Amino acid sequence: MRSGYTGGLVGLLTFVLALTACSDGGTGPSTRNATIAVQGGDNQVWAPSLQLPKPFQVVVTNSATRAPMKGVLVSWRVTEGAGAALTAVSTLTDSAGIASTSLVLGPATGLYKVEANFGGNLGSAATFTAEAVTGATITSLVPSSVRGGDTVTVTGAGYSLTPQNNSVVFGGIRGTIVSGTATQLRAIVPLCLPAGTVQVTVVVGSGGSPSVPLTVTGSPGTPLALNVGQVALLTDPSAINCVQLSSGASYLLVVENATDVSDAPFTFRLLGVGGVNTATASFGASVAAALAPTATGGLPDEFEARLRQLDSDLARGVRGTVGVAGASPSVMTAAAVPAVGDSTNFNVLNNINASPPTFSTVKAKVKLVTSHAIIYQDVNMPAGSSFSASDYQQFGALFDDPIYPTDTGVFGQPSDIDGNGHVVILFTPVVNGLSPKGSSSFVAGFFYGCDLLTPAQCTKSNHAEIFYAAVPDPTGAVGPVLATSRILQTTPPVLAHEFMHMIHWNQRITLRGGPDESLWLSEGLAHTAEDTVGGVFLARGDTTHAIQFLQENWARANQYLPNTAGTSLLAFTPPGTLPERGAAWLFLKYLRGRFGGGIITSITQGCTLPCSNPPSSADNITVQTQTGWGSLVNDWSIALWATGESDLVGVNLDPRYTFVGFAIRRILGQSAFGGVYALQPAGLPFGNFSPSGTVLSSTSAYYQVTGPAGTPPLSVSLAAPRGVPFGSDVAPQLAILRYK
Repeated sequence: MRSGYTGGLVGLLTFVLALTACSDGGTGPSTRNATIAVQGGDNQVWAPSLQLPKPFQVVVTNSATRAPMKGVLVSWRVTEGAGAALTAVSTLTDSAGIASTSLVLGPATGLYKVEANFGGNLGSAATFTAEAVTGATITSLVPSSVRGGDTVTVTGAGYSLTPQNNSVVFGGIRGTIVSGTATQLRAIVPLCLPAGTVQVTVVVGSGGSPSVPLTVTGSPGTPLALNVGQVALLTDPSAINCVQLSSGASYLLVVENATDVSDAPFTFRLLGVGGVNTATASFGASVAAALAPTATGGLPDEFEARLRQLDSDLARGVRGTVGVAGASPSVMTAAAVPAVGDSTNFNVLNNINASPPTFSTVKAKVKLVTSHAIIYQDVNMPAGSSFSASDYQQFGALFDDPIYPTDTGVFGQPSDIDGNGHVVILFTPVVNGLSPKGSSSFVAGFFYGCDLLTPAQCTKSNHAEIFYAAVPDPTGAVGPVLATSRILQTTPPVLAHEFMHMIHWNQRITLRGGPDESLWLSEGLAHTAEDTVGGVFLARGDTTHAIQFLQENWARANQYLPNTAGTSLLAFTPPGTLPERGAAWLFLKYLRGRFGGGIITSITQGCTLPCSNPPSSADNITVQTQTGWGSLVNDWSIALWATGESDLVGVNLDPRYTFVGFAIRRILGQSAFGGVYALQPAGLPFGNFSPSGTVLSSTSAYYQVTGPAGTPPLSVSLAAPRGVPFGSDVAPQLAILRYK
């Protein structure tokens, strides 16, 4: 998908992709092999009569494939706790297999339980526990003077019956609960606390006790020792909660959300205590931008989101009916290939928002036949439309070389269901009509997955490999005003993008019988197709064509970099955003440099034949790279900042923390994008600070801190707000890179 970009590289370019088709028409998915599990929101503590801060979430998956199941009706009921109420007693799972509801606690303190299930479930239901508490207090701390590592007995009232649901917070840093009752807690003082008087608070649910002072006489904690260029990745909750940094060094602090669940953000507080003991840090503009909502790509993204939903329905409906027979290219015969001037009819999508979508029947004539393409033109062109023979020659030549050999070399072979060994490129004003007149962005072209099925499987199938493209419309008679030059500039990268989707359908759905790939990864692969074709032109010294194919990925990446914390790598919540596409492309660009070009082929296919049920999304990538998701998120996040950083020139930095073969700072920091690399960490003092924010799934927030030589160590704690632990449904990581 492309959206308008105005800058020194080129004018507005937009496009849309589609792997799409007809719905299977059923009333819901079969739940024969389905299982249900808790996804998030379990074990919350809150005040009576209030709604819990997090919803209860379950995930329904296929027990054999682990694929999420959309459209499953989940029923919810309160099984314990008088007066509690659910905001919804039945909800449908979304495209990620997730269903949710919220609980309003009853008026009494104590435990509440909720059960989630679906009809026909042969396994266990999902169960949730919550607790209502009121008014935590502290009446005494014993002893009143301690060192880090000592155990303190906290006496009071209003504590949770589950000891680990209480947090004893010492000067903002959480201690470790050893044991507890409703009136007494025993907690270990954090090792990283500096000497001095700290305020102790018990945090339970939505409230906290009044603070009580405690004297800390010292700590046996040892500061983290890193050489310049070394990275410490902290994942253990106790390590994240309490780490000391030595002075006389500069550090990059990266707050990472390492979950592989698309909709699992976490809110954090990064606390600094000690050091030079300066005032609380101010927040930089980059942090504010990172936490701000992101605009969507507009009409083309909305069009695509609808198409991709249809695609998911289609892929689910035909699983098991599409096999390997006939999936590989057939031997071309002369009779199978039409001649210039021949005509035929095509079904072309004209309204994606109708239910079901509607089509136009158009007659088109062959304008050009090349080694890999048959180019058709609709016989009904807009007035003044000026496509010449040389224009068609240009499209055909670009598709034959380098688009076709590059895409097939990286992603695999397309199908050849019509047996002619060619891809049809159909230029028709019906595509123009998908965008409103006067629109500044437009649907430039798309691939339609229905065409790779039989008419029995999808009634409007043309049963051929087809790319649909808009035509010049100088007066805007059908849709937006489109000059020939704009079509010539916009369409070739779209063709590379959509051809990848055509290949992907064959490799994943037809050959391997798998479900369609997740939207974020499918789009990331398609943007990689543009990038690899642009790289071929660059290697040939053809910078004009190279920029044509490369620039939109660069522009999208520059929308992600100042917005990392607020842009999920995995989300692509319809209709999606341009920064999300920038993140997906950057991630796959990193993987290709680290693991080699073959990794893209492996991810596209999902598994090696013979196989079934190829993994999707993060699972697909961890299987192909043989690397854990949390490690990949961390290494990529560090590489986004460390690659080309001037303070690291000449430093022996581990290669996994760099983009191989991509000068990311030089390319994305060029004058067309403001002349400054957009990823700018917020600066913090080597003293007291407490920035907070939200990090979406599989992305990061960045900070920098420098400690003057000779100052005391700085204690750093990453926790949920108010110093409480993160929930079990999120995956926080803290990475620390010493860069100077």
